[in-house]
Amino acid sequence: MSSTLGSGRLGAFFTLAMLTAAPTLAQSGVWTATGSGSYFDGANWQGGTVATGAASTANFNSVDRVGDASVTVDSPLTLGHLVFGDTDTATGGVWDFFTSNASVLTLADAAPTITVNQLTPATTFDDVFLGTGLAGTAGFTKLGNGILTIGAPSTALTGPINLSAGTLRLGPLGTLAGTAGTPNKTMQNGTTIETTAAGAVLTGVTVAPNATATIRVMGAGSNFLNTIQGGGSGTLNLVYGVAGATVSGEGNWATGGGFSVVNMTGLGATPTFFRGRINRPAPNNWNNNFATTEVNLDNVEFFITTNGGGNNVAFGELNGTASAVLRGGNGGGGTAPRYIVGALGTDSVFTGTINGSGGATSQGMSLEKVGAGKLTVSGTFLNSPVAANADIGRQGGVIRVTQGTLALTNTASNIPGGFGTTKSTIDVLAGATFDVSGTTAVYTSSPLQQLQGSGTVVGPYSHV
Repeated sequence: MSSTLGSGRLGAFFTLAMLTAAPTLAQSGVWTATGSGSYFDGANWQGGTVATGAASTANFNSVDRVGDASVTVDSPLTLGHLVFGDTDTATGGVWDFFTSNASVLTLADAAPTITVNQLTPATTFDDVFLGTGLAGTAGFTKLGNGILTIGAPSTALTGPINLSAGTLRLGPLGTLAGTAGTPNKTMQNGTTIETTAAGAVLTGVTVAPNATATIRVMGAGSNFLNTIQGGGSGTLNLVYGVAGATVSGEGNWATGGGFSVVNMTGLGATPTFFRGRINRPAPNNWNNNFATTEVNLDNVEFFITTNGGGNNVAFGELNGTASAVLRGGNGGGGTAPRYIVGALGTDSVFTGTINGSGGATSQGMSLEKVGAGKLTVSGTFLNSPVAANADIGRQGGVIRVTQGTLALTNTASNIPGGFGTTKSTIDVLAGATFDVSGTTAVYTSSPLQQLQGSGTVVGPYSHV
């Protein structure tokens, strides 16, 4: 891509004291130039008609895009609709809106739209990049299967954003307005939202009922997903791109009924962390609704930052690959989280690590198996689940089988015991089963550990 386009992507805007006025036109237009150029140069448009004005359409879908093109927008611009594409995707090329003076594109119509048809990369870029900030009061609908990148701060754009097709990407400088607890972005089936900045914040997303949608968090550092809601059905894919980065769940994820399935996948060489921030003040405290959701962890470490009480975290079904980790609370002083697994009554398998995360500086955890199905743990239990909290009700350390079966297999032949003088507890209630018959070694209890309850223990069990 040309140096002009490259510089636009690295710094697509800066403030000048004076802006050049754009032509006062209110008409649609078709871009016919085969290369880069000024948006306001009539020679780049069919018949010299520059698209501008409320409700007008700027059509960038009528030329064979050979290579990448930069369209310079150095004056304020108002449009109702934009259409991007390539008449011959075999040759490859993308579009870039570049501004050198912080000019803003205002979307003005009853229902503005931005259409990005499928494009073929000619270089490293694969998208339509809007380096101009967006403004307006009616939001917009993203149409077309291509990728639209918001490349500049656009919090002046209010109103609903509807992702009907393709991908909406937030570049390193791209931001959109959002309010905790109040979704203003709707994802339809097959769509993707992607954040790329380190420490990105995405707020206010609803996935349409029965839809499958993907949120990709590709930045390093501490990122935040605030108020991500479903319609009581459908699938949410959460993809994390950087090993060791943290993605925090905040806000109300419960309204609407949640999701049927949530898949969390880390793409790095080591796990990405997902942190449920229950300890945040309202409306940013994480209110999850996974009690009727199948949650699948792959190369993700799931843990909770807790508060003084009420730290129940329910999974309708929980599965994990060998690189998945379910961890207790983070930091000291709060109440140990209680993970409640199995209300859907289905069988599930967790082959990763369950890290009790207890001891002197962390908050420990408890694990309760509910529902008629079987939860099979075939990985490793690590560290005591008991925290060094003076309040015994906040220490965690209870592995309880309330219903169905908790089965340990392979190397899961031991659950760590207590901490200090406080015991951990394995509690098997009447009608429930604790099955250790599938472990590679005889299951052996740990020091500072007690077994209680009138349920059934299956397999050899050595109590020390």
